[in-house]
Parts: sequence; C-alpha cells; structure tokens
Amino acid sequence: MQARVKNNNGIVYGEHDFSFPAHMNYGIFVVEKILQFKNKKAFVNGANGEELTFAEMAHRIVNTAASLAELGVKKGDIIAIVSENRSEVVIVSLAALCSGATITFINSAYTKGRVETALILYSSGTTGLPKGAKLTHTNLIAAAQQKEPCPDISMLTVAPWCNTLGYITMMRALVNGKEVIYLQKFQEKQYLETVQKYKAQSLLVAPPLVVLLSKSSLVDKYDLSSVQVIYSGGAPLDGGVIQQVKKRLPKLHGVLQGYGMTEATGAVTEETTTDAKKDSVGKVVQGNILKIVDVETRKTLGPGQPGEVCLNGVVLFDGYIGKAKNDDFDEDGFYRSGDIAYYDEEGYFFIIDRIKELIKYKAWQVSPAEIEAVLLEHPAVRDAGVTGVPDPLAGELPTAFVVKQPSHEVTEKDLINFVASKVSPWKQLRGGVRFVNEIPKTGSGKILRRIIRDMLKAQSKL
Repeated sequence: MQARVKNNNGIVYGEHDFSFPAHMNYGIFVVEKILQFKNKKAFVNGANGEELTFAEMAHRIVNTAASLAELGVKKGDIIAIVSENRSEVVIVSLAALCSGATITFINSAYTKGRVETALILYSSGTTGLPKGAKLTHTNLIAAAQQKEPCPDISMLTVAPWCNTLGYITMMRALVNGKEVIYLQKFQEKQYLETVQKYKAQSLLVAPPLVVLLSKSSLVDKYDLSSVQVIYSGGAPLDGGVIQQVKKRLPKLHGVLQGYGMTEATGAVTEETTTDAKKDSVGKVVQGNILKIVDVETRKTLGPGQPGEVCLNGVVLFDGYIGKAKNDDFDEDGFYRSGDIAYYDEEGYFFIIDRIKELIKYKAWQVSPAEIEAVLLEHPAVRDAGVTGVPDPLAGELPTAFVVKQPSHEVTEKDLINFVASKVSPWKQLRGGVRFVNEIPKTGSGKILRRIIRDMLKAQSKL
C-alpha cells in the first residue's frame, strides 16, 4: 500500500484502484464476493462453537432478502437492527441492503425523508453526542476492497458490530475470505479460552484489550502461541504497551495500528507490515485523500508539521443526518476531522490528539494521550484517562483518572511524582489523580472524555 504527495502541494493520496459493479449495491456485491469461497468456514461463534460457511451465509442472505421483498421492503425504507454480535446481524443487514433499504444500528427515528444512503453508523461520541453518518453503497464497496494486510489467517473479534471498527473491519475480512471467530461481548477468561481453543491467528482489538494482554495475570495460564498479529484500532496505542504485549506473546510478529473514523467508512491510515515505524499509524489507505492544515490559518502544511487532519476521497461519507454539510467540510470539500496529526517524508502518519481534547495549560497545549501512555508504564496502573480541570489562572490543569491493578498499592502522590519524572513541567498532573473502578469508553475503546469531565464536575460539587 503506497501513499504519495502530489505536486508538492501537501495533499497525500492513497491508491484508488477500485472496480465497481454495474448494480452498485453493496449487499449484492458482498454476496458475489463470498460465493467464491464456497464451503470454506466463514463464521465461528467462540461462545458456543456454531459455524457457518460462506456458501451457507450467501444462501441465507438471498433467502432473507427475498422474504424482506415479500414483506414490502424497498428502496428508501429504513431498517434498524438492535443486536449483540451474531451471524444474523450480517445476514439481515446485507439482505436489507440487497433489497435497496437503508440500515442503521441505532433508532431509525433520527432519519427524515427518503435516503439514498446504504448505512447509517454513529460516531463514537467521545467529545459530544454521537452523530449519524450517512455511508453510501459507493463508500462501502470501496472500503470492502481495501487491502487486507494478512488475508490468509483467522481473526478473532469482540468489537461490537454496531460500530465502525467492528462492522466495517469484519465485512472487509469476509469479502477477503477470512475466517472470523467472534464473541458477543468481552469477558477476560472466555476471550483467552477462545484464543486457545480455536487457535486464533490474529486479534482485532481496541487499545484497552492490548493493555489487558500486557498486564493480566491470566495470560500466562493459556496457550496463546497461535496469535501472529494484533490489529489495534479506535484510539492511539503507546509503544511501551506494544513492547510489553510482545513479551507476553512470544510468537507475536507485531501489533498493527490504524487510524480510522466512521466518516471515512473505516480506515484512514493503516500499518500493513510488522516493521512499520514506531508510534506511527501507517500510511494512507486506498480511497482516502488527506491533507494537514494549520488550525488557525487553514493553510495546507507539509511533512513534519502538526495540524488538523482533513480528508476526501471515494470512501468519504455523505454528511450527517439532520446537519448541513458546510458545517463540517472546508471550501474544497474536505471533511474537517478535528484530529491533530503530522506525516513524515515517507508518508507515515502520527496522531497527536483531538483538537477538542487538548488541555490548555497556560500557553501550552497538552495531549491527554501522552500522559495516559506514561501512566500505563507504572506497574500499579491497569488503565488511565486524562482530561483538564478548569483553573482561573492556568486555564486547565491536567488531571488523571486511574484504575489500579489488582493486588497493587499506589498513592496519588506516587503517580504525580512518577509522571513528573518523565514529562515536561507543563504536562504534570497539577489537577491530581482520582482512583476509579473503570474508565468510561466507547465500544471501540475510545475514552469518553465528556463523561470524565462530567465526573469531575460532579466531584467538584461535593
């Protein structure tokens, strides 16, 4: 997968070698693709062992589509699906798309009027309420053709199929003939048992699960030698955690990170080899066109200059439900992501943080993700989330919420001093440390900082 900068204007292009069927229907496209794998195993339910071949899946999709048509389902109708991870989610969603309907995994009442849209997925809602993103058949067909880094090995996923990381990544795997082992929800013991029983070769995870694998005492009790690759997405993953998990899983070739969003129908950048650059989230994925712009002047920036990620391309969504497009797109039609990043001369991208999540301490901008990574280096810290607490003199003070490791003791002062020994003065935890039982996160593993800020507000009123 290549990324290139065209005409030195600072715009980075991913490959655009796609083919589109004449019918331009994503459901039919998937059925045509999976039929070529015939009796190869497609799905395995890790909880009960139920299996489904690609041929059986295609047969059920076609039958369900016919039943929906008999019920009067047609183009412009909206079908809402509420379910945990199970094979019926894929079958019903693709059958509905074959029928011309729009599907959503959230309440369809948010939609008004006739839609040409194929799928409505909701953003993660890390800094505000989730927004319904309209994904077209063109978006989905292009995303399904993005290159699978390791197409010939099985994948275990527990990411919810109602969100982008879970659904789009799982569908790309199926289109490429990959065996998908799935669980309806994450339970540590069951998850490790499933890896051992089905000899899962790759794991699709959110960063908190990688942290757990690097620190959990249960990992050593199971045979996880089958795991060759971990795909991590949904939020940045610290390099120190990657090194720790490699020590726990000696047969692991590497941890591949990606940077994606609902608005890009999944991946924006992605690592495709285990020898990618440290702390990078890889190069631009097929179908994306990226530029980095100065937050204030909106000038397009070159390599090594951090700014806001703006994107365009064939996988770019068709706007939000009930919201004017010019609110989120610039004058050239690029979507303004709100994420801060930079790329180097070779086209590797490095994510810094979200604009709305940066902590403003005096004249400095502090990245919560950087401090979280430092906290996770401490052996007594199981998980951490950082935000800013308002301060009349400094603006905001970096403040941490921490989940302790079981059977470990650590004080607020211990962690404040630990962070202070590793970061610049303006990045220190001047807002203190709060110990909690859990860090609020989305299903894809992104920290819900708006909820953390609400927790701070609630504590300040006590």
